[in-house]
Amino acid sequence: MSRGTIVPVGDFQVQIDQLNQSASNSRDASDTVSGVDLAGAVDSIDSAMPGSQSARRAPALGTAWTGERDALVQELDSYAEALEAAATSYGSNDDAAAAAFPD
Repeated sequence: MSRGTIVPVGDFQVQIDQLNQSASNSRDASDTVSGVDLAGAVDSIDSAMPGSQSARRAPALGTAWTGERDALVQELDSYAEALEAAATSYGSNDDAAAAAFPD
């Protein structure tokens, strides 16, 4: 079966190639986000506003932003894995049905 095949499932159809494309897009987003240095964005606050409350709190903000970024990367990767698993499952089921009922 071609991975571009549309698989009917009940009253809807699954477009396996679209699932795989969505997984690829999610991985691309994950790769892009993982390269963003969010903590670096607040590194200069101390020199820009020495002695301020903002300067004292900037490191915690950088740490929090980095943690949120890492959580987003993990979620994007998990989403991609789920989409890939679904595409594989639909494809395998369609292949098995096609083998069971040849033309």
